[in-house]
Amino acid sequence: MAASERLKIEAASLTAGTVGSGAAVLRLYVCNVDRAAVDVVDVYVYRPGTAGLRPLLSPQSGEHAQCTSRPGAGSTRDTTMIKPVTLKGTGLVAAVTAS
Repeated sequence: MAASERLKIEAASLTAGTVGSGAAVLRLYVCNVDRAAVDVVDVYVYRPGTAGLRPLLSPQSGEHAQCTSRPGAGSTRDTTMIKPVTLKGTGLVAAVTAS
């Protein structure tokens, strides 16, 4: 499965009810483990006009281990946006970033 398809599926599983206000913006922090696949690690919700990001979902231990222990992985994330994903009917946009 292509990374973009995987991200769309992950983002589509989040609903307006999960995050509350339709004005929220989701940021999916992802880890490119082997440069062939992208795994969702953390999901945060940002509401315009509020300070900071509020965690929505925590990483599963396996995903987190893959991200932090892969060869050459540093402790910092490259937060360059890959692709925004619009969630149909929710007014939400998931901005995908990769480490």
